[in-house]
Amino acid sequence: MKNIEKICEYFKSGETENQLLGLELEHFICNDKMSVAPYDLICDFLNCVKSHTQGELYVVDGQVLGVICEDYSLSLEPAGQLEVSITPCENIEEIEKIYDDFKQISEKFWSEKGYKFIRRGLHPLVENGTKAPNEFPLIPKKRYELMDECFKTTGRFGQHMMRATASTQISI
Repeated sequence: MKNIEKICEYFKSGETENQLLGLELEHFICNDKMSVAPYDLICDFLNCVKSHTQGELYVVDGQVLGVICEDYSLSLEPAGQLEVSITPCENIEEIEKIYDDFKQISEKFWSEKGYKFIRRGLHPLVENGTKAPNEFPLIPKKRYELMDECFKTTGRFGQHMMRATASTQISI
């Protein structure tokens, strides 16, 4: 069997009759000067979400890296970008309601701390040349430290991807 056939078989094995939509949105959390929220403050936010949703913290090696709730999960990307992964839904209206519920918790918390979500693909300070990606600190996760070291030797955009980008992903 050729590799292309193996790949096709792999994808076919995951076929289902379910027709659901999934959505993942990454956000920068910044103050008015576009400085990224520190890790400790993001952990406070994750604990706040846990309290509001009766969720469970996701902890690795003693470090808080996310929270798992009934309708969504939150996880931290390398430089503190916050990803909300909405549970697969039957329609866009369900996704919108879940995201609106999440926004109510998050906007209240972050506005009280002087921060807000920035929904952009590239951090504004990197985009305008004010800051280099390597100036954004990594969250304490061993995998990200290893990836960062590797990206220093594999081209010029690895650190951009890790530290200065946020994406949207849709699953159908």
